[in-house]
Amino acid sequence: MSPDPYPYFAKFVTGQEPVEKSTWLTDLELMHHYTFSTYLTLPRANELQQVWQVEVPKLALAHVFLLHQVLSVSAHHLAYLHPDRPTLSICASQHQNKAVVGLRTAVPTITEENCPEIFVASSLLYICAFASFSAPSRGEQPRIDDLVDVFLLVQGMSDILNSYNDALKASKLSILFMRGDATEPSPILSAMVERLRQIEVPNTFDPESADICRESILSSVNWIENCVTTTRMPDLRVAMSWSLSLNTDFMDLVRRHHPIALGVIGHYCVILHHTGQDHWFLRGWGKPILSDIMEKIDPEWKCLLEWPLAAIEANMGQMA
Repeated sequence: MSPDPYPYFAKFVTGQEPVEKSTWLTDLELMHHYTFSTYLTLPRANELQQVWQVEVPKLALAHVFLLHQVLSVSAHHLAYLHPDRPTLSICASQHQNKAVVGLRTAVPTITEENCPEIFVASSLLYICAFASFSAPSRGEQPRIDDLVDVFLLVQGMSDILNSYNDALKASKLSILFMRGDATEPSPILSAMVERLRQIEVPNTFDPESADICRESILSSVNWIENCVTTTRMPDLRVAMSWSLSLNTDFMDLVRRHHPIALGVIGHYCVILHHTGQDHWFLRGWGKPILSDIMEKIDPEWKCLLEWPLAAIEANMGQMA
């Protein structure tokens, strides 16, 4: 049996519910909610209203897998807003299951003509991967392995879509790829860069893992600095795209609870928590992941987490 060419999809297909929770009436409600409310909460909505509200639904009506993903993100948003309606989370999962099945079929035959709908579906799937933990009724908090699964999803889809950047920039979605004007440096990102640079990788670690950690810290810093100089919303950009600065070897170290790798992820938790205050689909990730890291990291390396813990507590104090 040949290996799954898209293993990163598997984590985002849930067990099938015995009863279909999404009726045609529910789906109408979900599409109405998407075009009336959800689109306003998506990244750069103030700049991208035409894309999120008009172009994406148009594409979705022509491509069923994208339609399911649009309905899924809308259901997640409604579930977040209405914790008294637990069936909405089930609807979100059922639509996402169908979207992933469609994506698995579409990706092997990707072309310059169909890459826009695959790009949008994968972008919304990425948002839904975070959003699946945002509903207050879920009662379950994300762990470090859940975050790695999300990272591997965005890396996998990015690897596929990178070859079609020119086609995407020439499509009706071109505004998604326009670089914004630089903003004033974000205080949190500036502090994050400074703290990442202060992480020292001891020579006592085996050379291979030490090199991976050093390279990952450097690429993380470079990625953050690039985001600050090329977008109006660097905090959100880093929260959503930072994983693209990391390689699979680093992800393996995180899975194995390597202390430096966990410490680096702990620093990312600060920006994840911060952006979650203003973006519902990221809410409830930063602090739980950092708490999970605290449990898993070797006690002698907990000093790496002093700044992330203090920064998140300070941020929560400001919000109180």
